[in-house]
Amino acid sequence: MRFFVYIFISLFLSSCLKEEYPQNEFKEQLVVEGSIRQDRVAEVMLTLNMNKSEEISEETMRDKIVRWAVVHVTDVDRNDTEKLIGMVDERYPTRFVYKSSRIRGRIGGTYRLDITYSGRQWSAETTIPNPNKLY
Repeated sequence: MRFFVYIFISLFLSSCLKEEYPQNEFKEQLVVEGSIRQDRVAEVMLTLNMNKSEEISEETMRDKIVRWAVVHVTDVDRNDTEKLIGMVDERYPTRFVYKSSRIRGRIGGTYRLDITYSGRQWSAETTIPNPNKLY
């Protein structure tokens, strides 16, 4: 009888062992948060994503802010391109923002964002839609 109890206990304890799974390889990615609104300039904040094992602190968050990218916005309809200027601005969560000075959003306009950073390039396109009337 004791033999069966020992077997049961050993099977129970061995089933509780945690299996080790290989860690997924972390890939650093660019995080882009930007906007262009009617009668306002384009604003873009760039950061890098964090590994889940990294400690979250003010210093590590500050290191994730991208300050050396080349950012362009293009008004596709008017074929007008402007390089955005990076600046410190305390009103933004990252405290650093890329802003246009000349190109402003307009209803129905189509805009392209081009980013070059660390030897890689990204682009996105958006349109400011016509407002819907509320009844």
